[in-house]
Amino acid sequence: MERLLCMMIGYGCGNFLTAYFVVKMKLDKSIFMLGSGNPGMTNTIRVLGKKYGSIVLAGDLSKTILAYLIGLILVPKERVIVALYTGIGTVLGHNYPIWYHFHGGKGVATTCMALVLVDPIIGISSCLLGLIVVVLVHSLAYGAVIIPMIFWISTCFGQNRESSMITGLLSLLMLVKHRKGLWDGKEKDGGKER
Repeated sequence: MERLLCMMIGYGCGNFLTAYFVVKMKLDKSIFMLGSGNPGMTNTIRVLGKKYGSIVLAGDLSKTILAYLIGLILVPKERVIVALYTGIGTVLGHNYPIWYHFHGGKGVATTCMALVLVDPIIGISSCLLGLIVVVLVHSLAYGAVIIPMIFWISTCFGQNRESSMITGLLSLLMLVKHRKGLWDGKEKDGGKER
């Protein structure tokens, strides 16, 4: 019951698509109709520039933290369980928000923050390795997919089965959301790829 509650809290927080609200406030247009159509940081940078992309990044990281903190208030003695389930809930809410017919972002920032909350050292290390991949191969898709996979592999050796299962699911979600970018070898800069 606690796990389900944490997932629901995360899902509710994840439904707040920061990019949608930032672009709506600035341009009075929907982010879904601009650039690539993806309601995330990268598309916001394309549409409004780095300043507004940074605001979107901060918002997406913050909603993951908010879900975690609310979860900790309700389940104070289970820090890792709260991080796992509010994390997966936030990613699901961001990727598949109910208020926009389950069409959302790709969940990179929410996934990264969820992993850092589960295990700060492995989470930050995974994010840095993913960033190195982006720089080396010039592909956001490869870097995004590498981050949760590295974390998942580490949980297979050092954590319990439940942690491995949830982080494996985060890896699968990232893979599904970036499948087109993986086949192309890069995230597209235009068109309607989402």
